[in-house]
Amino acid sequence: MKYWSILFCILFTTVVYSQPKYDSTRVSPLIRKLALQIDTITKSNCFKKFSCYYSKELKLLRERVKVFELVQLVNHPSEHVRISAFDGLLDSAYPKFVDIIEQHLNDTAFLYLWEADFMVSTNVIEKMLSLIMYNNSWVGKFDFTEADFKRLAALEEQYWDKKNGWDDQKIALARKKFGDSLSQPNGHVNDYEKIFDRLEEIRLDSLIKEFKKRTSIQITLITFGKTNISSDSLDALTQRIAEEWMIGQTYNNNGIVIGISRTHKRISILMGNAIEKMLSKQEKQQLIDDEFLKAGAYFKTTFNALKTLILILEERNK
Repeated sequence: MKYWSILFCILFTTVVYSQPKYDSTRVSPLIRKLALQIDTITKSNCFKKFSCYYSKELKLLRERVKVFELVQLVNHPSEHVRISAFDGLLDSAYPKFVDIIEQHLNDTAFLYLWEADFMVSTNVIEKMLSLIMYNNSWVGKFDFTEADFKRLAALEEQYWDKKNGWDDQKIALARKKFGDSLSQPNGHVNDYEKIFDRLEEIRLDSLIKEFKKRTSIQITLITFGKTNISSDSLDALTQRIAEEWMIGQTYNNNGIVIGISRTHKRISILMGNAIEKMLSKQEKQQLIDDEFLKAGAYFKTTFNALKTLILILEERNK
């Protein structure tokens, strides 16, 4: 019996991620008190009925807390304190966000959070991933290297693959189903990979729509995830979409289809004959390398790359 107890302890230690323990002695009495108040509020009936929140406590905590204290609070027993601390670290330009993500990859504690004017449900790791991947305002991104972004993307992929139970066979079936049922375009931006939020999608669509009004050149932007394409099928599917969706005016052949896969770190740009006369293959490749594949927050990178492409084409379409 003693042997099995020891074995269980060893296995349990192996399975659970090496998440650092919260050390309350490393934070000031005020911060400790505020964290406790947040924890108490989130466990109350008042909070569960969505009639109270911890805005005052959180505001004071953000005003008084130090970075070394946030590093401790990100491991606090309360999932709400952990998320608030992580958000604070993003705004403090803390350099080791990816380490925290890796340490919390199995931290799937469930919680409710305010989003706009209503409550939404999430869990700790998914909220951390969404904060760091899709929030363009966090300060620490300026210190991120390309290696940081790649490591972060790999951890995100690892988490979602595990959660969704993806294996090679399931992925192959999903790709076939996607290819067989490819629908007509939904506006100028078709985000199958779900890398943009709704507001970002609207901004990209508006940028393309206004450009089309001024020049008649039609751009369609499509994103593909792991369950949509393989790394070597992006060009072929982009070509097929250009033909089936008839992007651009038939008589002018002035369409552009931009296929993006963050998962595979690839971009494919297909241009009609009229556009090829304005933009050489070398310039197109330079645009892909220097703009679309630039390290950084994905929406900002894509938006700026589109603006660069539009400026070039407007200048040469006169």
